[in-house]
Amino acid sequence: RCHTVRHFIGNVLTPVRPRLKAVFHALAPPFLCTMQAFFSAWLYFLFSGGPNPRAVDVCVLHRSREECTGASLPPRQQEWADQRDGGWQCRWDPNVDYYRYPCTKFNCDGGGHLLRNKYSVIFEFLGFLYWAVACAGMTQAIDIMDDIPAVHGHRQVVQARARHLV
Repeated sequence: RCHTVRHFIGNVLTPVRPRLKAVFHALAPPFLCTMQAFFSAWLYFLFSGGPNPRAVDVCVLHRSREECTGASLPPRQQEWADQRDGGWQCRWDPNVDYYRYPCTKFNCDGGGHLLRNKYSVIFEFLGFLYWAVACAGMTQAIDIMDDIPAVHGHRQVVQARARHLV
């Protein structure tokens, strides 16, 4: 599988292959295999915990008193949630205003948690913006490389090989 990904990326980088070939063949296979192993492990641990662990502390997702107090969890997950610092994190308030959630996290802004999350969202947006600008820059670089005479000659060689194979 890693070989197929390496082959695909190698074909995408065909115009600059002569300069990057040594670097690419040295770094890409271990990097791609490592990333594939990382994401496989991440997906395994994300989905192996059962139906509820990802949503245990997202109190606003609980719609009933039983869900909010943890009564709908399996016994082992109830034990785990109760043994943590602070115990079960969600609290039910039946007298809440209409526009608020009745199930909220106890001490929601403890230790400046909301402020850190606010900065996380801002920097996540800035990271996405940086990525979008980098993609636009790479598109411009590819457009410039398409006008290089050596690339046109290489493209003709690739097309001739493709015609010969067909």
